[in-house]
Order: sequence, then structure tokens, then C-alpha cells
Amino acid sequence: MRPLALKMSAFGPYAGSVELDFEKLGREGLYLITGDTGAGKTTIFDAITFALFGEASGAVRKPSMLRSKYAAAEAVTEVWLRFEYGGSVYEISRSPEYERAKLRGEGMALQKPKAMLKLPDGRIVDRTTGAVNEEIERILGIDAAQFSQIAMLAQGDFQKILNAGTEDRTRIFRSVFRTENYEKLQKELAEKSRELGSECESARESLRGITGYMMAEPGTELEFFVEKARTGEMPAAEVEELFEKLIGLDAERERKLTAEKAELSQEQEKLAGEIAKAQEQKKIEVSLAENREKLAAAEKELSEATEAKTAAEARIEEAGKLAAEAARLSGLLGKYDELSAGEGDLAKTATDIAACSASLEKADGEKDALSAECGALQKEMEALQKCDSEAVRLMAEKTSVQLEQDELSEIKTSAGKVAELEKKLAAAQSEYREKAGEAEAKRAAFSHLQRAFLDAQAGILASGLADGEPCPVCGALEHPHPAVKADSAPTEDDVKQGEEALSKAADAEKKASEKAGLLRGRLETERGALLEAAGKALDVQSIEEIAGRLALREKELAGAFAALDAAFEKERKGAERYVEIGKLLPEKQQTLEQALARSQELKERLSGLQAKKEQLEKQVAALRSALPLPTRDAAAAEIRRLEQGRKAIEDARKAADERMQACAGLSASLRGQVAEAEKALSGRVAADTEAAELRAASVKTRLEALDAELRSATLRLDSNRKALSEMHEKSAGLAVLEKKYTMVKALSDTASGTISGKDKIKLEAYIQMAYFDKIIEKANTRLMTMTDGQYELSRRVEAASKKSQGGLDLEIVDHYNGSRRDVRSLSGGESFMASLSLALGLSDEVRASAGGIHLDSLFVDEGFGSLSPESLRQVMKALRTLTEGSRLVGIISHVEELKDSIDRQIVVTKAKTGGSHAEIIV
Repeated sequence: MRPLALKMSAFGPYAGSVELDFEKLGREGLYLITGDTGAGKTTIFDAITFALFGEASGAVRKPSMLRSKYAAAEAVTEVWLRFEYGGSVYEISRSPEYERAKLRGEGMALQKPKAMLKLPDGRIVDRTTGAVNEEIERILGIDAAQFSQIAMLAQGDFQKILNAGTEDRTRIFRSVFRTENYEKLQKELAEKSRELGSECESARESLRGITGYMMAEPGTELEFFVEKARTGEMPAAEVEELFEKLIGLDAERERKLTAEKAELSQEQEKLAGEIAKAQEQKKIEVSLAENREKLAAAEKELSEATEAKTAAEARIEEAGKLAAEAARLSGLLGKYDELSAGEGDLAKTATDIAACSASLEKADGEKDALSAECGALQKEMEALQKCDSEAVRLMAEKTSVQLEQDELSEIKTSAGKVAELEKKLAAAQSEYREKAGEAEAKRAAFSHLQRAFLDAQAGILASGLADGEPCPVCGALEHPHPAVKADSAPTEDDVKQGEEALSKAADAEKKASEKAGLLRGRLETERGALLEAAGKALDVQSIEEIAGRLALREKELAGAFAALDAAFEKERKGAERYVEIGKLLPEKQQTLEQALARSQELKERLSGLQAKKEQLEKQVAALRSALPLPTRDAAAAEIRRLEQGRKAIEDARKAADERMQACAGLSASLRGQVAEAEKALSGRVAADTEAAELRAASVKTRLEALDAELRSATLRLDSNRKALSEMHEKSAGLAVLEKKYTMVKALSDTASGTISGKDKIKLEAYIQMAYFDKIIEKANTRLMTMTDGQYELSRRVEAASKKSQGGLDLEIVDHYNGSRRDVRSLSGGESFMASLSLALGLSDEVRASAGGIHLDSLFVDEGFGSLSPESLRQVMKALRTLTEGSRLVGIISHVEELKDSIDRQIVVTKAKTGGSHAEIIV
């Protein structure tokens, strides 16, 4: 990648616009970027990096910080770069996100970031900044971080690499060579090892926890061994044997207890049958005594029920009277229905009168509203009579204005044609002058050629003259000044070719003259027509006046047309409204007539309803005076009261009869039950169940004890069997886990460099060692040159101690005394040369690892001030080797010796008023 031109606007310390043409610096060699501290030397590289990737070169400088603090509020912050890569030229421009002055009103607005890339084929990539970044990385094959590491050698950054230890270099190389995946693998293996170790311990703990489920029969000597197993004092094999023994003992005990329980259950069933038979006899005896008592009470209740039936039959006559009165009132219910119907008609008539009155009031309101609306429409129609004629007049005025506008449009078109013809005439005149010049040159050439040809002919004739012999041209006998024969004379063909060239040039001159003349004639015609038309329409005297008067008149006509259009639209709508009212008014008048008829009809109906109401009131009054009770509901209630009295007497009689019959039936039933019980007990002796019940209680107690013992034995047996099965399963799982843990632990220790007695080199550091060796190899080619073969960098093979990580430690080899020592023992100038060499080596390796990316431009930043004159000379010698192969190297420094020795410079200066400026001096 080679920058060709850079333009910065309101960027960093550059308040205004600064443009740098890098092509002035040549295609290879060293150039100097110099200026005061803080003036903006490194900003030039920042601008190139930002233009390409949208990022500054330093991690401290963010894109949002790149706007110049000296820039005016309305200034646009932008970087434009033209660069060459692979023989093709690209252009890219970017703006960061920043706050700018609002285009309208006061205050600030946020300017979004923008990017645009122009490709060699003319295509533009400007959809998003991300799309531009992807295209740049595709073109160059590297990202912003790699570009900064390859293209900018910042002495301060590589001083850190020079003096860093293994851990620090690991972090630095991780970002450079992207070895974070190896670190990730180290961490994942360590985490997996910890997880498997934890799982193994958990499995062992779980295995130990199984003994908590071991159970032995209480009170036996095995309880002692169970306790030893639970506390972990017993080996796993003996624990398994103990489980087997406990399971065997409880299985035998379960068998014996089950057999004894079966024998006792049979005896319990036999005793239950004997006890049940004795209990049944006792139950019959108790039931006989109870039924004898119930029989005596039933006989007494039967006597009382007989007396109650006699008293109820005495009230039958009273029930007949109540029924007769109820029948009389029932006969009058029809009259009550007539009264209710009359009252209903009267209420309905009153409702109809109210509704009719409301309708009449509404109809009168509608009639009055329609009358007022018809009057208003009549007045509006009278006011709109002239709208149609006025609209016609305004349309005529609009047409007149439009015609004038069309005329002005034609004048404008004609003016455009005149301007176009003037351009064509100027081009034709220029062409004529060119062709005339060419023809004149051909004439001069032909004249010269012809003269040379004739002179050559004279020389040929003169060569054959002799004194005393007549000249074939003039006949003279003396030849004092004969023509000299030319050494290289034109031939006749040359003269013919010159003549043909002159003829072609003259024809071209003639055609160009004719074309210009034709255009001039057309132009004069068009100008005359334009001036004539504009003179009439705009009252102008010259072509130059037309544009201004035309624009003014167009504006006046546009305003007049808009006013006429608005007035016409108003009158047009008025005329439409006039026609609309003409159709609407007859309809409204017809509706008014209908409203008048409706009002009269409602008045007549209201009079009829009022007469009907008076007649109904008389009928209702007559019915009310003829009835004993005020309402039909009152009469119905009295009828129900009489019926209920009658029914109560009849129900009392029926209930007394039913009671007497029920008592008689109960007495008969009880007499039968007593007789049956006496028959069942006849001949039986009293049963003694005490001995059977005592034996049954003893059997029950033993069975309950057996159940408890059996449950305990079964519980122990199930628990021990389940625990033993789980112990077998978990022992197998633990064996698999321990095998896996052993393998992963070995891998983790190897990758983490923690194998006891071995060098502590992590996997990531081991990978980086390969890169570091290549970097050191490339760095030493420069360092040996800079130090006249005295110093060479070397990677320390062994770590400083067995406890610390190693592999990336660096030492210096002094070939003058054959010693090896720490790089931190170097002097300031020596340290700079070593760090610069290391930076160049790293740049070469990053470039190689990025796919052999070749950059035709390189920047080296500061650090030269610490060098002695001789060291500076050696460093410059090494840097000049970097320029081989058409590479341009920019040195960023303010060291005076460099200003004197490097004649190509970019000089950055600070302005007293704020901001910086840069210019190229060659």
C-alpha cells in the first residue's frame, strides 16, 4: 500500500484544510516528518489509518476525539486519501462522529460517521462504514491493528516488548499473532481438569455416603460393624461383605416371621367365628327386651289417634260453608276483569295523548326550521347569481396570463438555444484557429520543401557546368557562382507528399471555416429572433437584459396567476353551490308542505283521544261501585283464604285417619317381632365368650408385634439391597471418571507448563516462541548492522527459576567480549537500536503471517534523540536498507541532524492563533 495524496479537514490539530501530495516525495528512500512537539506529526499517520479503517493508530485516540478543537463550528471534519495497491488506485474518504452547528436554528447537532470508497473501476462503496471496512480489509488483506503494527514503528511501544518478561510478552504477542485460542485451550483444559477432579471427589463422597443407608437388627453385635462402616473405618471390600451378611440374615428372619404370621392368622380367624356366634345370641336377647317396651308405647298411641279422628270428623259442616262463600266470590271475578281492561284502556289513552302532544310539538318545530331553512336558501341563491359569469371572466384572465407565461417559456427556450449556439460557435472558432494553424504550418513546410527541391535541381545542373560551355538554363559561358549540390535533398515524392498534406490541411481549414460561418449565421438569426420577441414581451434593448427581466416577469405572472386561480376557484364553487341550491330548494319546500299537513293531522288526532278518555273514565267509575272488594287481587286473596280454611279442616280429618291406621300397623308389627324372638331363644343356654376373647386378644397382640418385626426386617433388607446396588454402580462410574481425570489432568499440566521438574512453558508461549525466534532472526540482521556486529538478540532457553513461566525471556549477546546479559543492561542509545530492530523484525513477521502483505510506505516514530552521532549514522544506514524495492520510509522526529541529512521533508508548524499546518518541502 502506497499513499499518493492525503487531505485533512478540521482533523486533530489541523483546524483548516491541509493537503499533502506524497508523490512529490518520490517512490523510494527516506523522508522526514518534522516539527514541534504536539504540532501534529503523528497525526498524519493517524489520518491515513483513520481513512482506511475508521480508527486512529493509537489505542488512546478514539474516532470521536479526532475533530479539531480549533475548527470553526460549521467546519466539516473529514479525511480523504488516494492510495495505490497492487498497481490499482483507490480513493477513500471518512468523517468521524462529532457535534456540529445545526444547519437551521441555534445549538449543536450530532453528525453521524460516514465513509465512501471509490474502486478502480469507478464503483462506489458507501452503504455503511462497516461495508467500507470489509472492502478495505479484503483489498489489503489486514485489519487496523495489523496495519498499525506493520506500517508504524512506534519506538515507545517496542521498548516495552524489549524489556518485558515472558508474561508481558505473552499478552503483547497474543494481540499481534492472534494466539488467544491457545490461551483459551489452556484455560478450558484447566477448567475441565478442575471439573473432573471435583466430580471424582463428589463421586467418592457419594460412595462414602452410601454407608449411611446400611441397617442392622437392633441389639445385635453387627451394629458395631455398621457404625465402623459409616465412620469410614472399614475398607470398601469389607463394607461390601458386611452388606451381603446383613442382607442374608434379614432375608432368613423375614422368612421365619412370615411363616409364624400365617399360623397365627388361621387361629385368629377361627376364634373370630366363635365370638361372632355368641354375640349374635346376645343381640337377639337385647332386641326382644327393646321390642316389648316399644309395643306398650304403640298401644297407648293407637288409643290417642282414635280419639283425634272423632274430633276431626265433627268439623266437616264448617268446611261446606267456607266452600259456598268462595264460589260466590269466584262468580264476580269476570267483573273485576272488565274493570282492569277499562283501567288499561284509560291508561293507554292517556299515554297516547302524551305521545301525540310530543309529536305535535316536534312537527311544529320541524315546520318552523324548514320554513327558516327555505328562506335562507332563497337568500343564498340570490347572492350567488353572478358567480357563473364572474368565473367565466376570471377564466379568460387566467388564459391570458397563461398565454404570456407560454410566450416567456418560449423566450427562455430560445435564450437557451442562443447560449448553446454561442458555446458551439466558440468551439468551432477554436477548431478553425487550430486547423488554420495546422494549414499555415503545412504551407510553410511545403514552401520550404519545394525550395529545397528546386535548389537541389539547380545544384545538379551546376555540377555539370564547365567554363566556356553555355548554361542550359541561361546560355551564359561563364559560371562565377554555380549552385552547390545539397548532400540530402528532398525527392519529388517528398514534394508530392508535402503537397498532399497541405491540401488535406487546407480542406480541414476550409471545412472548419464553413462550420464556424454556418454557426455564426444561425446564432445571428436566433439572437435577432430572441431580441425581437423579448423586446415586445419584456421591453428590453439588448440580449444581456433578457435574463433579469425574464425572471422578474415570470415571478410577477406566477403571483398574478395564483391570485386569479384562487379567485376563479372561489367563484366556481359559488356557481356550483347556486346549481346545488336550485335542486335542493324545491325539495325543501315540498318537505315543508308535508310538515304542515302532518301538524294538522296530529291536532285532529289529539282532539279524538281526549274525547275517548272522558268516556272511559265514566265506565270505570260505574264498575268500581258494583264490586264488594276494591280489586280483583283482593277478591282472589279472599277466595284463597276461604279455600285454605276448608282444606285445613279436610286435611286434619285425613291426617287423623292416617295416624290411627299407622299406629294400628306398628302395634301389629311389634307383636309379630316379639313372638319371633321368643321362638328363636326357646331352648338355648347362655353363651360364655370371655375365654375366646382373651385368646383372640393375645393372638392379635402377637400378630401386631410380628408385623412390626417384619416391617423392620423388610425395611432393612430393601435399604441394604438398594445401597449395595448403588455402591456397585457408583464404584464403576468412579473408575471411569478417575481414568478420564488422569488423562485431562496430564493434558492440562502440559498445556499450562506446570509439570513438576520441567520448564514452565505454557502452550500459548510455546507457539509464540516460534514466532519470537523468527522475529529475533529478522531483528538481528538490522541490529548487527546498527552496532557494527557487536550486539545480537537471543531468546533465553531456560526460565529465571523453576517456579516462574519461561520461554519468551530475552537477552543480549555481546560479541566483543563473548558475554550474555539482560537486555535491560543496555544504554539508552543501545536500547533504542535494539527496540527499533525488534520493531522492524516484528513488522516483517506480521506482514509474512498476514499472507505476505507488501507495504510500499513505512513510518518510524521518534527515539532518535538518544543516539550518539555514530549510532545515528548506523541506524540511518539500517533504515536505508528498508527503502530497497521501491519503499518510502517516513521518519517522525525533530532531531536537527536528521533535518540536515534528509532533504525530503513534511514540515508541521503550529500557528499562534491555534491549529497546525503541514507542507511538503523537497
